[in-house]
Amino acid sequence: VLRRNGNRVQSGRVAFGGVAPIPWQEDALNNQLSGLVMNDQNLEKVIQSAFTDASPLERNGYKVPLVRNVTRQALKDLMA
Repeated sequence: VLRRNGNRVQSGRVAFGGVAPIPWQEDALNNQLSGLVMNDQNLEKVIQSAFTDASPLERNGYKVPLVRNVTRQALKDLMA
């Protein structure tokens, strides 16, 4: 969910399915969305600072870069 005013995010929240046993909300990402000016540079900063606390299991470490890339693309699509 993302509410914008022009290129500034008024409020936003992202939740993920399929990356944890229950739907997972990335608090670091969600906290940074409010007030964010949507441009490539700011978006990349937010993406790189998110998911740093992820603790993948032995065979699903691929999900961390996957969820970063999916989030990046979804937010870029919302910037358009």
